[in-house]
Amino acid sequence: MELKFINLDINLLNKIKDQLYKNNSYICDYTLAILYMRKDYYDIKIAFIDEKNNEFILKAKYDLENNKYMFYFPFSSDIQKSIDLINEYALKNKIFPLEYTCLNMENVEKLKDFYKHYYFHFDRMWSDYIYKNNDFVEFKGKKYQNKRHFVSRFKRLYLLKENIDKGEEIKEKHNIEIIKYENKLDDVLLLKCFDFIDEFKKDKFGIVGNNEEIGIKEEDFSKEILKVFYKLNLTLFIMVDNKKIIGLSLVEIVNDTLFDHLEKCNKKYFGIVPYFVNYIATSYQDKVIYFNREDDSGDLGLRKSKEDYHPFMMIHKYAFKVLNNMTLLTNIPTLKVNDDIFLEPLNEKNKENYYLLSIDEKRNKYWGYDYKSDLKGNQIPDSTYFFNMVKNDFLNKENTVFIINFKNNFAGELVIHNYLNDNSVEIGIRLIEEMENKNIAFNVVSFILSYLKNELSISKARMKCYKENKKSDKLIARLNFKFINSDEIYNNYELIL
Repeated sequence: MELKFINLDINLLNKIKDQLYKNNSYICDYTLAILYMRKDYYDIKIAFIDEKNNEFILKAKYDLENNKYMFYFPFSSDIQKSIDLINEYALKNKIFPLEYTCLNMENVEKLKDFYKHYYFHFDRMWSDYIYKNNDFVEFKGKKYQNKRHFVSRFKRLYLLKENIDKGEEIKEKHNIEIIKYENKLDDVLLLKCFDFIDEFKKDKFGIVGNNEEIGIKEEDFSKEILKVFYKLNLTLFIMVDNKKIIGLSLVEIVNDTLFDHLEKCNKKYFGIVPYFVNYIATSYQDKVIYFNREDDSGDLGLRKSKEDYHPFMMIHKYAFKVLNNMTLLTNIPTLKVNDDIFLEPLNEKNKENYYLLSIDEKRNKYWGYDYKSDLKGNQIPDSTYFFNMVKNDFLNKENTVFIINFKNNFAGELVIHNYLNDNSVEIGIRLIEEMENKNIAFNVVSFILSYLKNELSISKARMKCYKENKKSDKLIARLNFKFINSDEIYNNYELIL
């Protein structure tokens, strides 16, 4: 099976809604609204693994600088199969390094089982702020003292009929109401919302903006979701004063959590934000436990504001990078070196010959690995022992063994091993005696170096040989490897690819 990605749209979002909600983990990036708002900017696409059961993989160009896709953790009951499909897709399309995005720590821990060479991190600017909804309903306790004050002041200034604050009459008459919308907005109201968003953007970023591109884009995304929010069963709250819009909030309920996707208020109204937050939380106090106000995008003013509401917890979203591309191989391919030489996986046909090579102590004097060191007790290895060893080493992302076939005859093996986090590998080759002096080793290693560079984007290859092994030393020099150093046993070489 090959992953076939298509554009994400309203119909597909509704189709995968249950799967998204089931696997949400309180992260806003897996909500319908966020995926819809960002689908074009980040070119979010979907590929179904099992369409009947709505199992799928998402990818997005979160690495805009390099125009490169990153993958979400699979929405699948078979994670191994899904990871293999992602690996194969990355190899075929040369998406290097392979990266995952929008992960929680549980996702990261699972990915560690599939990749031995990795780096993961989170950026504080993308962490979601999670609050207890009831804290916003009551604003109870000393830590919320100023929020209670703001709400009370807002009510005194704008909601009381007398409009009295500290005994002084407010000259301007206010008529504030909050209206809940679950159906399509008429064109007039939609345009009024757009005008309000434009004013909000101007107040926040200025006429030109302040280079916070994603922040500015988020305001434009807001307009797009307002056109279709009802198709995703979202709820819009509009606050008006004498029919003039002064606040917008777009809400999505996922399991026990309320996601407040749009929180835009005219801050000329003293206390409007805590009042609006309190109103929304109170509206859902019997339906949710948590209130997600999403991330701060690195806006320090917004960060201070969200911290002032005392989050119950922060949900960090991790990025995960695979550091060695050899670990992306899900099977060992058959490769044509030239008309006479092929590289192929170990199979039943060459199993016995491989066994004979593995136990040939004369041939393996300079191989660098004594199989007997891994035997247990009086264990006597047979061809199945070596066959399983090679298979397991590959599955465990430790070694990749190619059998060398010369004119339809077993010639030896090429091993790629010792993968490192700098995306480098080590190469070893050994031939049976009758296949020496046929230029096989040079042709095979030359070919595999090209394959590692062009197909897997491996950064560097390493080789080593016993100091006494002059033949291997000459081969390595002929392949243009650079001498690095010598230890007590080996001469060590490397080649930048």
